[in-house]
Amino acid sequence: MTTPRTTTSRDVLRDERGVIIGFVVRTMLIFALLGVIAFDAGQVVVDQIKAGDVAHTAAQAAADAYFTTKNEEKAKVAGIAAAAAADPTVTLTSIQVASDGTATVTVTRPATALIVQRVSFLRHFGLQTATDESGHVA
Repeated sequence: MTTPRTTTSRDVLRDERGVIIGFVVRTMLIFALLGVIAFDAGQVVVDQIKAGDVAHTAAQAAADAYFTTKNEEKAKVAGIAAAAAADPTVTLTSIQVASDGTATVTVTRPATALIVQRVSFLRHFGLQTATDESGHVA
């Protein structure tokens, strides 16, 4: 008959080796993942704001040009030039100048995110679209 082995404090410590290191590694990985997600969300918001700013700049330039020249084509050229000067990564998708001098501009801007463009169901966040309408301000 064998005698049961008694557990000493040394055996207990030996059995728990690596528990703290595993916990720390998992916690660091979770925080790193959350950091990347927060960075991507922030970049999407910032890129949307930048797209809106460029749309406003282009619409204002087009409205001001129409006010001075009363020429729709020159107003559109001024809006396109203002959008390109404000942000070269923006694509101007639509520019309209009404007869009352209000200009409506729509731009798209790619998001500079890490994960959004690589995950299929998030890809639509990778291209930010903004539309702005502006008239001449005296």
